[in-house]
Amino acid sequence: MTRHATPLAFVVACAFLASCGSQGDGRAAFFKQGLAGITTRQDGPPSGPQSLTRAKISRVTTPLIVADVEKTGAWALMVPFQINGDVVTWSSTDDRTVALRDGVLVATRGLGPDLMSAEVPSASQIASGSGSHRRVNYLIDGLDQTVKREFRCTLATNGTKTITIIERNYPTRHVLEHCEGATGRFTNEYWVDAAGSIRQSLQTFDRMLGKVRISRAID
Repeated sequence: MTRHATPLAFVVACAFLASCGSQGDGRAAFFKQGLAGITTRQDGPPSGPQSLTRAKISRVTTPLIVADVEKTGAWALMVPFQINGDVVTWSSTDDRTVALRDGVLVATRGLGPDLMSAEVPSASQIASGSGSHRRVNYLIDGLDQTVKREFRCTLATNGTKTITIIERNYPTRHVLEHCEGATGRFTNEYWVDAAGSIRQSLQTFDRMLGKVRISRAID
């Protein structure tokens, strides 16, 4: 994962065969896009994912997301690496991953104190912008033990908003997921596009590190 203190890396096309996930008959061929850490020379201080341009990702031939950890400024470009049922695992060049079920975060690896797994609402529930549900997050504690955190959550629509992801605008509905449990409370945010898909989200994965912003740059 690239940190904001390092020069901006951009993407070159270098597709190669990766792994198979269990989907249907348990075998699904999948290609991973090679992300090359090519450093560009810039005037002034280096910056984060906001300095990406469509020109810099124009050679990418697979779906692409940008993952940005708010509190640390660490960020990465990620491409699909593996499919397991309805969960897609996205990977960066240094093998940090997020696992998404239709845009909803269910696991992280390599981001620090990771979200090991989660029981989450469906994308269609989130797109509805209303209702309540139970959320369960499984985390690793200081003793390297898995702990279970349960929350009661409600969904609410917070109007419409046009968001920009790497120089491209998307009209969306802003949906809030308010969650509360014995260990605390948090709010996840989702920006749902006209197709009912989660175009961008701000989702909590760790109490200390907080939230990761996930933006779908290429479908």
